[in-house]
This record gives sequence, C-alpha cells and structure tokens, in this order.
Amino acid sequence: YDTLLTFSQEVKCIWRRKWSAVTFLYAAIRYGTLLEVAYGCAIFYLVPKDEQRYHYSLLLAVWCGIKSGWSSCGPLFYIDFVVVPIPYIAVAVFECLRVWSISHKNWILATVVFLLNMFSPCFDIVSAIYK
Repeated sequence: YDTLLTFSQEVKCIWRRKWSAVTFLYAAIRYGTLLEVAYGCAIFYLVPKDEQRYHYSLLLAVWCGIKSGWSSCGPLFYIDFVVVPIPYIAVAVFECLRVWSISHKNWILATVVFLLNMFSPCFDIVSAIYK
C-alpha cells in the first residue's frame, strides 16, 4: 500500500535522475527483496521438494552444481547467483555507509556493522546445509 502511495514521488525523485551508486543501492534494497520473494515462490512451486534445499543461497547453489553437475541444475540455479544475494548485500552496504557517516568516517565500526549484517545470510546457509 505504501509503495503505491509514494510511487509518483519515487519516479520523480529517483528514476528521473542520472543513475548513480545511490540509485542502484535504492533499487537493490527496494526491488531486490521483491525479486527474492518471487524467486522463492518459483522455487517452492517449480522445483521438486528434495532439491529445494540446494537453492536460496549462493553457496548452496555452488554446492548443488558441484554435487549434481552444473548443467543439471537448470535456469533457477543460475538465478541464485544474482537474485538471492542482492537484498542482503544492499542492506549491508547501506547500513555500513550509514554507520560510517554517523561515526565520522570510522571504517572499523562500519566494517563491523557490515559483517554483522552478513551473519543472517551465513546462518541461513548453514541451517539449510544441516537441515
């Protein structure tokens, strides 16, 4: 609902400007999550249940490719390399830059925040492997 209410402002303020790193970061956070949800639905409905654990993360996709042959994983396997990491990395970068600017350009603190933001995807990978 909120997206529909603010879409005209988004077009005016974001999409009509020259593309920059900030525009890419905004698009990755805003629409990367939407792509990931659509991808998760595709996995749920199109991939057999016994193969679903090999998707949802980059490392699991690589493991699937090594285990069963790169060509046998199909097109959803290759989407793992692009769609799944985008929202996690974009949010981590945004939080890192935010802390960096608030903390008067303290890269150590910003790096700690980035690494903490990457904890969730790493935990998802480990829990999916040992399901």
